[in-house]
Amino acid sequence: MQHHDITSGFQQVTQSASEQFFLEFLDRADTLAFVKEAQGHMRTLLDVRPGQRILDVGCGLGHEAQRIARLVGPGGAVVGVDKSAALVAEAQRRSKLLDLPLTFETGDALALDFANNTFDHCRMERVLMFLADASQAIAEMVRVVRPGGHIALFEFDLDAFMINGGDKVLTRRIVHLLADSMPIGQLGRCLPYLLREAGLVEVTSVPLLCEHPFVHFQGVFGGTVSQAVAAGELSQAEADAWWNDLNNAVTTGSFYAAMPGFVVAAQKQGRS
Repeated sequence: MQHHDITSGFQQVTQSASEQFFLEFLDRADTLAFVKEAQGHMRTLLDVRPGQRILDVGCGLGHEAQRIARLVGPGGAVVGVDKSAALVAEAQRRSKLLDLPLTFETGDALALDFANNTFDHCRMERVLMFLADASQAIAEMVRVVRPGGHIALFEFDLDAFMINGGDKVLTRRIVHLLADSMPIGQLGRCLPYLLREAGLVEVTSVPLLCEHPFVHFQGVFGGTVSQAVAAGELSQAEADAWWNDLNNAVTTGSFYAAMPGFVVAAQKQGRS
């Protein structure tokens, strides 16, 4: 089975053999129960209403941007931004025939190409953990949201991944390798502080337990394990034994994998 590194992969999705993996990964992720639950919490905390202008940073294929566009209606607008031109092109293709107030464009979360106070609200899910400077990305979201508007984030705490099945000591090592492959592997637990540090108020945090079916689990860990073997941090024998143990756990019904995730929202001070 070929594995792809999601740590760096989403930063450089291109028209290549690997692109199909990332499209399928994002489509599958959008069907997961915890993703649906998190998105629902985000819409509630943002108080999405008709006529609003909302920015979706790291929009991917535009799954949630489409849903929000239906809620804001023809008097509103949703803009999806993603660093990957390939993902933006696919999001545009999927929404082309939909009569929605929705646009997608390529952009950098660390330097958003919008004027100050442009949007009523801003959202980002499962993206901040990939960025080199989380504080800068949050500062940019704060800048483009109007006073009184809200920002909502959904991120994981990778260092707390719980896995049943396989060698426990080796599993701890691999979980730490995954967490350390991200700029902030413990990002979920840091979100409330980061939002307060950015000057936001009324911070609300909703913890979730994010259960991963094995096929999605493979997509998350596959690249990390392969990269660790290539870097000499893990032997091929250890990697093979770990995957074999997990496959056996799936066969016997004992496999379980989950990690904590956090939906955190806050308000920009002032009046619009």
